[in-house]
Amino acid sequence: MTPASATASGSPMQPPVVQPPVVPPVVLEGRHIRLEPLTLGHARALVEVANGPRESYGFTLVPADETSMLRYIEAALRDQEAGRALPFATVAKATGRVVGSTRLAASRRRDCGSIPREGSNRVALLHRSSTSDVASRGLSDRPP
Repeated sequence: MTPASATASGSPMQPPVVQPPVVPPVVLEGRHIRLEPLTLGHARALVEVANGPRESYGFTLVPADETSMLRYIEAALRDQEAGRALPFATVAKATGRVVGSTRLAASRRRDCGSIPREGSNRVALLHRSSTSDVASRGLSDRPP
């Protein structure tokens, strides 16, 4: 072993553990919606939204009962604690009603064509709202 690959006692060196940065919860506001930090207290309102029209849920898991929604939120909060995501409840500003949830997530891409080095961190927006509900309630600038 070379000196660069071993400790003074001769045991192999381990690469340093790099913890992802933890972003504190924040409130983000736009013209029509407010993104507020997701909590277990949002579960009942999210179940109500989830039990509305489901045609826009084709590509995402949307829990339909309170027990499943609590598990979903707990998983999102674990991801937040680990620095992997920042989960939000999506609230219609005009009514104060929860209309869905979303999260900003750290993602690791390995596409060398678009990122200069392997493993660079990116932020991805994972949309978990009922898009038809958001558009039909005038919460989006896009047509339904």
